[in-house]
Amino acid sequence: MITLLGLALCIAAIGAEAPYAVLLLCVVFAGLGIGLAFTPLFDCATAGVIPQHAGAAAGAVIAAQNIGLGIGTAVYSSLNGPPWWAVLCLLLAGLTTGWTKRTGTSDSLVPSGG
Repeated sequence: MITLLGLALCIAAIGAEAPYAVLLLCVVFAGLGIGLAFTPLFDCATAGVIPQHAGAAAGAVIAAQNIGLGIGTAVYSSLNGPPWWAVLCLLLAGLTTGWTKRTGTSDSLVPSGG
């Protein structure tokens, strides 16, 4: 939600032709939300992986993010919509992530010692 609010503030600041200092604060606010979101994302992605494979799992998450970024940018730019559509796309992505988040522990993915 912090990222969404920061992005909405950025779009409002650009539309109001606010000074760069205001835009900088909006971008920092959005970046704070992104930073707070990525730490739990990587924690969830590597939670059920044995330590020897944690780097590969984190690399797979980064690859998936880059693929999603490329597809999202292509779709958004082909629609040629207004800037506030970016806020709606981010909200849709957040809702999709919330719906697909697994609950419970992933202890079944860790191999047993015996």
